[in-house]
Amino acid sequence: MTERAALATPAGRRPATAVMLVLSICGMAIGLAIDCGTTPPDLLAALCAGASGSLAATLSFHVAVMPASYAMMGVAALLAAAFNATNAGPDRRTAPHLAAAAASVIAMLLGMFAGGWLAPDAAALLGIGPGFGSLVAGMVAGMTVVAAGVSAIARALDAATARAERKPAQYIMYQ
Repeated sequence: MTERAALATPAGRRPATAVMLVLSICGMAIGLAIDCGTTPPDLLAALCAGASGSLAATLSFHVAVMPASYAMMGVAALLAAAFNATNAGPDRRTAPHLAAAAASVIAMLLGMFAGGWLAPDAAALLGIGPGFGSLVAGMVAGMTVVAAGVSAIARALDAATARAERKPAQYIMYQ
């Protein structure tokens, strides 16, 4: 059996959440490499750790300091959503499913921000000095938590929808 045939079967299909998470992390890593070309990694971590103010101001600061990271992560998440939609079949290419994919992309971006924002505090709680490594780990952790949450919500909605769409079984008796 070829790899393509294995992926066509439900048992061999890669979970949509895993595809989105892996591609998003890869996009973020490419973006971080670009951002680190203009701003040294330690300075980037110090700037993000020192950002203060309202949540909106901190978010805009993070996006200003790491524009490629957020842009590449968003592009990768959109590619993952498109990949997942084409692999899911025609019944999954409806407006609600596409809206859910768009919401997942936004949630991943917010998870990346939240993880980076909370990374200095988490590092202090763990006794680790704030730095570029803890910033990256925080962003990946934030994206992972959001991906798991989005996946759990999607499974719950799918299960609720499947229960609502069930029709009573019809039995035909043969004599």
